[in-house]
Amino acid sequence: MADRRAQDWTPPGVFRALLWWPPVAFLLAAAFPGAGLVPIIGSGLTLALVDIAAATLPKLVHRSESVTAAEPIDRPAPEPVDVLPVPERRAA
Repeated sequence: MADRRAQDWTPPGVFRALLWWPPVAFLLAAAFPGAGLVPIIGSGLTLALVDIAAATLPKLVHRSESVTAAEPIDRPAPEPVDVLPVPERRAA
């Protein structure tokens, strides 16, 4: 049977931007042929910054929600437990 972890793998962090960079750079070079390398480099940096922001924003939102949602819980004190006597045994 195939290992399922290999199917669920996605590139981490900024490496996802590298997957989109070649087609975006190609389209920019086709749309603006006289612009040179500036749009290609700019598109790579923009994609990397967007990916970093997309990766960190949910973590920041989740962290702020968990801090504000934490409220003290008023619980009653536990009841004291009575100690039961243990019968003594003689050694054989």
